[in-house]
Amino acid sequence: MRAYEKTLEIPCAHSEGMSALLEAAGKSLQRGRRVCYLGWGSLGVLGLVDASECVPTFGADDEDVRGFISGGYNELKNNEGPLGSDFRISHEGFLHLVLSSLGDHDMVLLIYTQTG
Repeated sequence: MRAYEKTLEIPCAHSEGMSALLEAAGKSLQRGRRVCYLGWGSLGVLGLVDASECVPTFGADDEDVRGFISGGYNELKNNEGPLGSDFRISHEGFLHLVLSSLGDHDMVLLIYTQTG
């Protein structure tokens, strides 16, 4: 099976679960809480992209939807690092900036692939 076929097949096979996930994320945001992606590799990049698009597309606040990737800026081959002390994108940044303020209505999505 080609990679693009698999990319289509997997989400379609899990459409009910994905619908429930999107609904739960929407409820978190409606309650004034946040959605955070913790990702690894290219899926971590997708989480960063989705989070970055929420501000201009939906008028979200910078803190409403955040993305974090395992290697942070190094994973993206960014030699300049964070844009500011509060804009860290590594998993360690999540631990230091976000974890202690999470509440019952916040949503944290782990996005990764299972190999093996």
